[in-house]
Amino acid sequence: MKALLLSIFLMMTVYYCWAQNPWNQVSVPTTHKLNAIDFVNSSVGYIVGDSSTILKTTDGGVNWTVLNHTGINPSPFSHSIVDVHFVSENVGFVAVLNDSPGIYKTTDGGLNWSSATNSISNMCYMGAVHANSENDYFVGGAGCFQSAKIDRFVDPNWLGSTVNYESFDPNQYVTDFAFEGSVGLATMNNPYLLRCTDNGLTWDTISVGVNSTARLTEVIFQSPSVAYVGYNDNGSGFALKISVDGGLTWNDDMTTATFYYPAFLCLGKSNTNVVYTGGKSDSSMGGIIFNSTVPQALWDYWSVDEPINGIDSYGTNTTFGVGDNGYVVVNKQWPTSSLSEFAVDPISIYPNPTNDVFTVGNSSHQSMKFELIDALGNKISVHSIEATEQTLIDISNLPNGIYYLQSSNGATSTTTKKIVKI
Repeated sequence: MKALLLSIFLMMTVYYCWAQNPWNQVSVPTTHKLNAIDFVNSSVGYIVGDSSTILKTTDGGVNWTVLNHTGINPSPFSHSIVDVHFVSENVGFVAVLNDSPGIYKTTDGGLNWSSATNSISNMCYMGAVHANSENDYFVGGAGCFQSAKIDRFVDPNWLGSTVNYESFDPNQYVTDFAFEGSVGLATMNNPYLLRCTDNGLTWDTISVGVNSTARLTEVIFQSPSVAYVGYNDNGSGFALKISVDGGLTWNDDMTTATFYYPAFLCLGKSNTNVVYTGGKSDSSMGGIIFNSTVPQALWDYWSVDEPINGIDSYGTNTTFGVGDNGYVVVNKQWPTSSLSEFAVDPISIYPNPTNDVFTVGNSSHQSMKFELIDALGNKISVHSIEATEQTLIDISNLPNGIYYLQSSNGATSTTTKKIVKI
């Protein structure tokens, strides 16, 4: 057995050393710990984190803005948004850890939030949300003096699920959901998994074969039969857990085995069925990201600068990871521009601030296209300007505030200028 493990380790180490690291950091306007990410489509995405942080992009993750949202009023001890799930560009849900009401809903793209819970199962603390639609969603958490609880809202009724597990420990709350047809899997903040076969009405306890000190983090289906579950065992982790029978039985996926002893903190899947897991490497205390296409085949993996807490993809396979200290990475070369002033910029704007009209000058020797967007990333208008020319933009009908002019030469050069309307 030791020889087998050593062979696997050597093969993976050689591949790891040869493979070029595809992960590149993306600039975001926060240094708070980021916990989860969800892309609605190839344009709109959301990131949530500590200190009630919510970031939004409307350009596929090139630029991110901090939402100055209202309606989420967590207790003084609970400011960590740990889960996010949007069903459209404007309608979505977040979970605030150990907070009551804990689950919040927005219908205006994250600006305003309201409580989305009316628990009928004595659920005091929430840790996860899974939405099928605006009016059909699951809430996971724990009872006030009990462990894992699951409720489902199907408009207009709340349905309490039967959870066949009880430890009378509210720290053993639900942390994530995954569904494949009528079969559901839910991780708890303990060594056990919950599984249902009746669309979430009855959940049974499944052992995944981790130590009693381990805590499950996230779960995902790669296919109706193949599922993965991540866990954090404080430096004692070795291999991701895999099921090939729809979550009934679990084993070590030895193809993810490394001597980095990682904590597998998150899971994601691209539209091309590539599975990703991110986490923390015990050896360096930095981050680590794995990916694989074929179940029980060799995984690629790379070190990154920070622990990875959330992963999501859009398009064919554009994948983002989010982590500690405002860390965001993407698996391809990425524009370095963000919503900030550039030291050298062929686009000039004056007067700035303005209260009605401003002039845009193009000092470059090529035509430019640019978009006027508001502070939330919403596109207001699209314009073009020829080389060495000027144009006037009228914003007298817009509310006072901050706007951005994002310009591009149609190739790879993109710059962004801030405009203040007074």
